[in-house]
Amino acid sequence: MRGLPTVVLLLVIALARAEGRLSRCFARFNLVSGQCEEELGTVDEDDCCQNPHYGFIDAAGECQFCGSPVWTVWTPWSKCWNMCGSGVVQRTRKCHGLSECSGVQASHEMKPCKSDACCPVAKWEVWGEWGPCSVSCGSVRGRRERQRVCSHPTPGCELTCEGLGSETEACAESQPCPVHGGWDHWSSWTPCTDECIRGPFSKDRLGVYPTRRRFRSCSSPAPSQSTTPVGNDCHGNDEDIQNCSELPNCPVDGGWGAWGPPGACSTSCGQGLKLVTRQCDNPPPEYGGQYCVGTSTKTEICIKPCPVHGAWTGWAEWADCTASCHSNRDSTRSRLRSCSNPAPSSDGNKCLGEGTERMKCDELPNCPVDGAWGPWGAYGDCTVTCGVGQRVSLRACDRPAPKHLGEQCLGSSSRALTCTTNTHCPINGVWSDWSDWSVCKDRSDSVKCSMRQGSQARSRSCLGRDFEGKGCPPPAGGGGTFQMRGCYDITGCNSMPGLSWSEWSEWGVCIRSLDNKMKSLRVRVCEPDLSEYSPINHRGLEMSFSGTPKPTCKGPPPARRDVEECVRPPVDHLE
Repeated sequence: MRGLPTVVLLLVIALARAEGRLSRCFARFNLVSGQCEEELGTVDEDDCCQNPHYGFIDAAGECQFCGSPVWTVWTPWSKCWNMCGSGVVQRTRKCHGLSECSGVQASHEMKPCKSDACCPVAKWEVWGEWGPCSVSCGSVRGRRERQRVCSHPTPGCELTCEGLGSETEACAESQPCPVHGGWDHWSSWTPCTDECIRGPFSKDRLGVYPTRRRFRSCSSPAPSQSTTPVGNDCHGNDEDIQNCSELPNCPVDGGWGAWGPPGACSTSCGQGLKLVTRQCDNPPPEYGGQYCVGTSTKTEICIKPCPVHGAWTGWAEWADCTASCHSNRDSTRSRLRSCSNPAPSSDGNKCLGEGTERMKCDELPNCPVDGAWGPWGAYGDCTVTCGVGQRVSLRACDRPAPKHLGEQCLGSSSRALTCTTNTHCPINGVWSDWSDWSVCKDRSDSVKCSMRQGSQARSRSCLGRDFEGKGCPPPAGGGGTFQMRGCYDITGCNSMPGLSWSEWSEWGVCIRSLDNKMKSLRVRVCEPDLSEYSPINHRGLEMSFSGTPKPTCKGPPPARRDVEECVRPPVDHLE
C-alpha cells in the first residue's frame, strides 16, 4: 500500500492533461482592438499561455489574453441616448487577461446629457393584416403574426413610438389535411407476347425475349382532390414488365454470309483465276432451322501485272525547324524524297536508302526554363525557447531553377508545424498603483489646520514577476517603490478664508441611489485662500496640500449640490 499515493497522483495528473482544451493559439494579442493576430496553430490552452504575450480563441469564439489582467482605454462617449431632451451618454472598456482586473473599477459608465434633436410626435399606424397560420390544416394549433409601422418622416426617429411593432396570436385551420395516394396490389401477369425467343443469337446476344406485364392503381387510398393543397400522387410506376426467359429459342434458318476475299491468282504474271468462298453463318442454322440454299464457291478472272522496280525522285526543300528554341532535346529540320519515279509495283523492288534526311538547327536561341520546386527540407528547431512556436521546413526552386526568362515557382517556399516547449516564458514584474498618501505629519506630531510644514509618503510594489522574469523597469519619473513629499494638512479646516464659490463641476457618472433610481451629481465648492502658505519648504522643494478644507466664503451660500436623474438609460446597463 506504500506506493498507492503515487499511483493516485499520476492518475490525477493524467486526467488533468486529458481534460485540457485544444484552442487556436496566436503569437500576438492586440490590447487596443482585443483581437488575436499571427496564428501559430491548434494547441492546448495551457501550452499556449506559457507565453504571457500570446492569445487564444476560447470556447465562445472570443479572443482571450494570456497575460496579467489589464483594462483597455475607455471608448469615446456615445451620442446622447435620448434624442430629445434629457438622456445619458455612455462609454465602455474591457478587462483582458486570465483573471479579473483588480479593484472595484467599472467596465461601463454613464452620465447625463441633453439633446436638441427632438423628433416630431409619432404614432403607430393601424395594425396590418394577420399573416398566415404556422399550420395549414388539421386540429393542431399554430401561431400567426401581424405588424404595424411607427409613422413619421424624420430619419433616426424610429424609436420614438412606445410599444411593440409586432404581435402574435394562436390560430387553427379548419380545413382537412391532404390525403396522399397509396398503391393497390399488383394484378396478375398477362400472357407472354410470343411463344418462343426469337433470334438472331450470338455470343453476346441471347435473342429477343417475349414479355409479360402486370398493373396496379393509385387507389389505396386515392390522392385527395378537394383539399388545399391536393394530395400527392403515388411514387413509382403503375406498370411492371418482365422478360419470359423460360421459353425455348425459336428455329433459325441458315443465311449466307458475305463472299470472302478472292484467293491467290493462279498465275504470277498475266491472266489467271482466283477462288472466292462464302459461309452459311449469317445466321448459322440453329434449333432445327434449314441450311442455306445455293453454292458456297465461285471463280473470278485475275490479271497479274509483271514486276516494276521503284526509283527515287529528287530531294524536296528543307522544312522548318521542329522548335523555335533550344531545349533539352535538339531541334532539327528535315527534307523528303519519294520512291515514285517510278513507284514499285507487281512485287517490284523498293528503292534503296532513306526517304528522309535530317540536320540539327544549331542557330536557335535557348528556350525559357520554368522553375520547379525541389523536395521539402527537414523541419528546423522550434523558433522559441519557451511557450509555443513553430518548426519551419524550406524548399528551393531548383528542380530545375528558372533560366532564360522562365517562370518562377508558384507557391510558398516554407511551411511550418506548431511546436510546444513545455517551458513557461518569463513573466516580468509590473508596478502596482501607488497607495494613498499617508497622514501629513511633522515626524509624529499632527500639523492639521496649521501652517506648520509636514511630510507624507506613499508606496507601491512590483507584482507578478514569475518564471525568472525581469523585475519592474525603473519608473520614467523616478520614485521607485517609495515617495515622500512636503505637505500642509488642511483636512476639514473651517477657519481659513475662502476666495469665492466655484463654477458647477462636470456631471458625475450615473449611480443607483437609495430610491433605486440612476442619478448623477454635480457640486460647487468654496475655493480656499491659500496665499498665506509658503509654496516651498526649507529644502527648496514644492509643497503640497493634503485633504479637503471647509473654508468660509463671503455672501449667502448658493446651492452646493445638484442631483439629476439619468433619463432613459440603456436597458442593458441599468445595474
